[in-house]
Amino acid sequence: MTLKSSLGKNLLILSAVSFLNDTSSELMGALLPLFITELGGGALSVGLLGGLREAVSNFLKILSGYLSDRFNRKKPFVIAGYGVSALFKLLIPFSNSPSQVVIFSSLERLGKGIRTAPRDAILSLSGKVERNFSIHRAFDTFGALAGSLFALFLISKVPVREALIFGALLSLLSLPLLLLIEEPKVKLKKKLKVKVESPYFKRFLLASTLFSLSYISFMFFILKGKEITGSSSSALLLYAFYNLIYALSALLFKNFSNLTSPFKALSIGYALFSLYLIILSLSNSIALLVVAAVLFGISSGITDAGQRSAVGLLTGRAKRGTHYGLFHFLTGTSALVGNVIVGATWSSYQGVTLGILALLSLTSSALTFKLR
Repeated sequence: MTLKSSLGKNLLILSAVSFLNDTSSELMGALLPLFITELGGGALSVGLLGGLREAVSNFLKILSGYLSDRFNRKKPFVIAGYGVSALFKLLIPFSNSPSQVVIFSSLERLGKGIRTAPRDAILSLSGKVERNFSIHRAFDTFGALAGSLFALFLISKVPVREALIFGALLSLLSLPLLLLIEEPKVKLKKKLKVKVESPYFKRFLLASTLFSLSYISFMFFILKGKEITGSSSSALLLYAFYNLIYALSALLFKNFSNLTSPFKALSIGYALFSLYLIILSLSNSIALLVVAAVLFGISSGITDAGQRSAVGLLTGRAKRGTHYGLFHFLTGTSALVGNVIVGATWSSYQGVTLGILALLSLTSSALTFKLR
């Protein structure tokens, strides 16, 4: 049996695309906090960037998910989304102020908003849900690891602006592969409504929305790393280590969920993220930062693969794109609020804010533990 036949064509193509695109995105994302500080911005700018980048994309996800179900065509949305992202990535390095970085980065995420719900629907309709998202999120995060290592290498060789240009050009490599995606066959319903019928899915949406409010951007981890080590290179090295743990955790999610259940595994991921926030707030040494990176990576790997799997397990096939869009919309909106709050309070009330967010994450854990 070939790798293609055992795993599925769509899974392999979308995993390869995610690896290449995330190498580009994370290279640029790791450097953006440093680029912003070079241009005179601070923690609030980073908070706005971390929140707006995701919120802008998530506002579109519910629409693109619905339309991909309505027309029973998901592939065109995926291609268009990656294309839009590649276009705006090329503009980011030419920013001359923190506000321009925030604007161009947010516009780049429009592409993510267009592609994510239809792409997740394709993955959930192309084989075993937990396996597909476990493998896909692992490839995605190995790309993030490669991107953060590229960033670490480039920052010692070229100016940040030139490194960002290199990252933008990398995103173009993934586009030709998208033409090979096969459209999944789904029986089209005459009328589609954005309506949540399952009480289990409603409870999951509440839990994931609360968790997203607490899930602060990785950019704050980089900021914390630079504050403690005094070195951009050391902060990026810690970020690369986090991505390695993240990728391995996502890859092992399927095995972990088989030992317990997908929902209990997700609950544990939420609890571990709560612990990460507490350790991050207390971090005053490299040793504690390493512990924080491990907790951040494990919890991110579990929750990323787990939440996407949960949507597929709790919803019907005909409205899969719509439900993924709704999930991403709600979590993205709450992520914006959380990141702006953390950015505004980072200097004065960091410990208190992170403590409150840790409680929210624990609440999500309790809501999810006996979900089904």
